[in-house]
Amino acid sequence: MSNAGKLIAALLVATAWSTPTKAEPASTPTAPATLPAQFVARCVGITDGDTLRVLYVDGDTKSEIKIRLNGIDAPEKGQPFGEQSKQALSTLAFGKDLTVNATGRDYFGRLLAWLSIGSTPINATMVKDGFAWWFRKYARDNTELAEAEADARDNRRGLWIDAAPVAPWEWRRKR
Repeated sequence: MSNAGKLIAALLVATAWSTPTKAEPASTPTAPATLPAQFVARCVGITDGDTLRVLYVDGDTKSEIKIRLNGIDAPEKGQPFGEQSKQALSTLAFGKDLTVNATGRDYFGRLLAWLSIGSTPINATMVKDGFAWWFRKYARDNTELAEAEADARDNRRGLWIDAAPVAPWEWRRKR
């Protein structure tokens, strides 16, 4: 057998061994290609203070969607107030039906959205309670977030109790 033939045979064997033989379980929900601009979904997981997962049901189809809260930036894992921020979002949203107003996708493919439960705006509540910053870079003209952050800062709520809190974007840049 020629060297080319041996190479082809080796590739075929390697491909056969590396090809998964088990299909992904049918019950594993995945995000659909298209979503309505507004929908209701149940919060099933909290990643951190500005990212969560929801279960969206459309007829017989169930989809798990990772959502990044638009306009806010919460402390990172390992950063001061990171765990408290995650817990605050969990208290607000976990296990509850959220109204999701989608605005697009971020660099990582997460759905960007404004969330609410009834008349309670989740994004602004996280900022007002001092568990997230107003992310000016992405919500420059949002007066609700501007006022929420000023109120939290003035009243030293959450992360604003710290003498010199470090914004998550600065903390990430230094890492």
